[in-house]
Amino acid sequence: MLKSIETRLATLEAQPSRSSEFFESMRLGAATTKKPRPIRVVFTNPFVVRDILKNKSKLASIANYKEVFLKHDQTAHQRELYAKCRESLYARLSNGEKNLRIKFINGLPSKESLFA
Repeated sequence: MLKSIETRLATLEAQPSRSSEFFESMRLGAATTKKPRPIRVVFTNPFVVRDILKNKSKLASIANYKEVFLKHDQTAHQRELYAKCRESLYARLSNGEKNLRIKFINGLPSKESLFA
């Protein structure tokens, strides 16, 4: 599994030599036949994480990686804030407001960050 992760990381990074700086990787959840389990990868260097997440949109243009999605680990508080902001967004969109989206400020959404 580690070689597979290193290969995928090399696709995303501007500096491929840094991809070997991950500390551990593990599969999350129970195995099912319906869908693949997510893999959690922990890095020793926060700059590697930043580079990978910055370049994650490149995966959509590579045929072998169209089904690979990358997300950063969020705390329960961050997930709760995003859920509240999303509810507020849907309520405003259903009331007829247009061209709204959630803007993240310092990595966190807030109700005030909805803008037209």
